Amino acid sequence: SVYRILFLQDEIPDPLRPLTDAEVHHAIEKYLHREDETLAALKAERRPGRPKSTKHNLLEQQQDQEQKEYESGFWIPDMRDEATLTKLRNWKGEWIALSPLSYVRVEKSGKINESAFPPKGAA
Repeated sequence: SVYRILFLQDEIPDPLRPLTDAEVHHAIEKYLHREDETLAALKAERRPGRPKSTKHNLLEQQQDQEQKEYESGFWIPDMRDEATLTKLRNWKGEWIALSPLSYVRVEKSGKINESAFPPKGAA
């Protein structure tokens, strides 16, 4: 999604340099846990015996889906590639403008595979 790309755009180091594999995994983990505080607040607000709010359920489903995608291959621009990072830094938010970037699927196990735009499957 565009939100994912916008989030990762903020993870580009300044001065610009390719990320290491460990830094790529850290950026993904940071993205996956971006709603943790909101979920904790929703959980704290819920009265005992009351069902979860729709927002609470949707956030949990989203986190679960994204965690599963990370297990099988989380789709992102290749942040290990300097040319991709340069294009990503200059990106203005248009979905179609993402096509010139290089993409990978990053598995939680550490494996990184080339991918394509637009994403297919779990992304």
